[in-house]
Amino acid sequence: MRRKIVLFLSLLPQSALAITTTVPAGTTVSGGDVNSVVTQQVYGTADNFTVSGTQQIMSGGISHNSNLYPYGQQEVMSGGVSYDTRVQSSAVQRIRGTAYNTTIDTRGTANVYSGGLAQDTVLNGGSFYVLSGGSATGTIVNSGHGYISGIDENAVVNGGIQEIRSGGKTLGTTVSGGRLQVDSGATAENTTVSGEGSMRVAGSASGTTVKDDASLTLTGYGWVEDTVLLDGTMDVNDDTLSESTTISGGIQYVYGTDSKSTLNGGTQYVGSSGTAENTEINGGEQRVYGTVENAKITGGIQNIRTGGQSQNSEVSGSGIMNVAGTAKGTTITGGTQNVLDGGTASQTTIINSGTQNIESGGVSKNTTINNGMQNIGQGGRASDTELNSGTQTVSSGGVADETSIAAGAVQNLSGRASATTIQSGGVQNVLSDGTASRTIIN
Repeated sequence: MRRKIVLFLSLLPQSALAITTTVPAGTTVSGGDVNSVVTQQVYGTADNFTVSGTQQIMSGGISHNSNLYPYGQQEVMSGGVSYDTRVQSSAVQRIRGTAYNTTIDTRGTANVYSGGLAQDTVLNGGSFYVLSGGSATGTIVNSGHGYISGIDENAVVNGGIQEIRSGGKTLGTTVSGGRLQVDSGATAENTTVSGEGSMRVAGSASGTTVKDDASLTLTGYGWVEDTVLLDGTMDVNDDTLSESTTISGGIQYVYGTDSKSTLNGGTQYVGSSGTAENTEINGGEQRVYGTVENAKITGGIQNIRTGGQSQNSEVSGSGIMNVAGTAKGTTITGGTQNVLDGGTASQTTIINSGTQNIESGGVSKNTTINNGMQNIGQGGRASDTELNSGTQTVSSGGVADETSIAAGAVQNLSGRASATTIQSGGVQNVLSDGTASRTIIN
């Protein structure tokens, strides 16, 4: 007896047909799923896919609007291009080709490998890695953490952290919130920091502009060059260097080394272990607790605090140097040096109507006056002054020791003078309450 075998053939559901494992070159597939057990290779164009498995954009392939679900992966191979990919939590995008307009959500990850380019990436959380040899441009960091070991250009940091690692480089970054962090061995060029943004440099930075109450901090062996501090704060910590800084407002703190600063306003603090060299003060204030060398004060004020030192500085115009620490080798050319209580000024040269005021508790040693004024107030003391032209005025209670008065120069004495030498044509006026002892007249 023969039995008939009847086979029931069922059609695949329409949804299963949407699983496309290969998109050939020259074809476009729109819409579908790449599930967790599928790898899709795209040689043509794949549009609007949701990816829980792996989507590979091969050389010559293009993807638009891929949505990487948690644990989904997109691999943009060399020569491949992706547009508008969304990377959700725990999903990964790997870029060896080119990716445009990727959005990375919280706990999502995108990696740009050597030769890869990510353009206009938006980081809304998660992690963005630009590895050595990789490039990114136009990145927007709203939150999350960017790690740059390659090159990053024209990034905007609104929040989160953009970290430039050793060997990495950033160009033209704007930081308005969050932090740009330049690690040791990394480089940042032409950064603008404003608002609630901050920049932290342990590597090197050049062409930085800090404004609108933002902050720039140097740490470790960091180095910044050509910084413009319009407003805000700049900290130069131990072992660090700042060169060619311009301060039009705001505050700079120096605990390491600063070179060639220009102060047109604002305040520069040089800490007890800090050094500032070749500073030009046209306005504002420099407070010195450490050491300054070769400063030029044409306007504004240099305050040398207790323990602070100034060497070979120049005071001119409307500039003022207040010395409560030590000043050595200062040249006063029309400006004013005030030697305050506890302060010492030595080897000062006064020319072109410059003025040195020695106040109570202040000491001046080895001053040379060529057409200028030295005023010794009550409790002040000057020794070994060479008065070639100009005037030395010793007020009641002041002391001048071993002054040499040349022809045409004048000493007005209401205090006490000892061992004064008066050259031919020099004048010593001993006024009421004045005392002169051991005077030598040549």
